[in-house]
Amino acid sequence: MQPCTCFLSAAAASLELSFTVPGATHVSEDPKAESPKVLPVSSPPSNHIPQTVVDSILAIKKQDEPIDVFVIEIMEMKHKSETDTGLIRGLVMDHGARHPDMKKRVEDAYSLTCDVSLEYEKTEVNSGFFFYKRLVYEYTLGEEKFTFIEKCNNPRSITLLIKGPNKHTLTQIKDAIRDGLRAVKNAIDDGRVVPGAGAVEVSMAEALVKYKPSVKDTAQLRVQAFADALLIISKVLVQNSGFDLQETLVKIQAEHSESSQLVGVDLNTVEPMVAAEAGI
Repeated sequence: MQPCTCFLSAAAASLELSFTVPGATHVSEDPKAESPKVLPVSSPPSNHIPQTVVDSILAIKKQDEPIDVFVIEIMEMKHKSETDTGLIRGLVMDHGARHPDMKKRVEDAYSLTCDVSLEYEKTEVNSGFFFYKRLVYEYTLGEEKFTFIEKCNNPRSITLLIKGPNKHTLTQIKDAIRDGLRAVKNAIDDGRVVPGAGAVEVSMAEALVKYKPSVKDTAQLRVQAFADALLIISKVLVQNSGFDLQETLVKIQAEHSESSQLVGVDLNTVEPMVAAEAGI
């Protein structure tokens, strides 16, 4: 395992990139790109979700403090499509007003958050316990009611409101968002990222194949097995997009060998591309 680690370190040195979340480059999708093997859908993918994840991390990031992704609440709401998923810079509670006389919408309000029942317990309360919020309102969706607290000054807790037509879609989006939050947090903590689209794995696999002759006996088989395992990422990307696996992989590997750049696969055109230049 040590030789593989050394190779990873050597490869990583040549593909270290500066990382800045604001203004990050996004991949533009060609709506005309078609493939007979790709199932058409009624609406395009939710490309705003990655930016929403980045905005969530930046909203809770404080100078010289560790990023705690657990202060980001993920709230599910079964409604319409996933394109309605968004960031609420405040709180969303899964209940409506607790008293029938409470107003359904209040602007420029002060709120008190406490963990005791004021009806049965007496506790000291002063103005320092209140926080200012510009908007509080109740939202009704079918038989369910939600309370939105928005436009807070310097919110320390925020809510990612995910919407989808069914439970399966909501679960998929929720898992993807959780992975994305951890990925963005790690990128900010580390200060660097590596290109995607299978580019890094193709480069490392080629480096391992070149390294294989320097070892003997069964060690060569282990090195080759590791190289083949790294290519799984690229293979899955191509297969899930409905393109020819062998043809595409050979094309990417050839382009990488000729250009000596970190080349990945463009899933819109199934052509090799420099992943870092595309913002992936």
